[in-house]
Amino acid sequence: MIEKKIKIKNNNFLRAHYVAEFVNKSISYKSNITIAFDKKEVNAKNIIEVMNLRLDIDNKIEIKASGEDEKTAVIELKAFVNDETKTTNN
Repeated sequence: MIEKKIKIKNNNFLRAHYVAEFVNKSISYKSNITIAFDKKEVNAKNIIEVMNLRLDIDNKIEIKASGEDEKTAVIELKAFVNDETKTTNN
């Protein structure tokens, strides 16, 4: 299992379309992937569970992956979360 703590640096997780992109990216990996936040741990491949975390800028989350592509999944999802080119300020 690989775990990576991340501080959310932009407000993307307020946008449903961004969360959908994140979930779709998570689904593309064979590993089991979860997000831990505020004493909750949810399936990163389930949009309802991820949306219910109500993540916001400056929240600290932990992405966990277990499986054959766990390292790649965590690295790429971390990069996706804080990709400044995807920032929306509305």
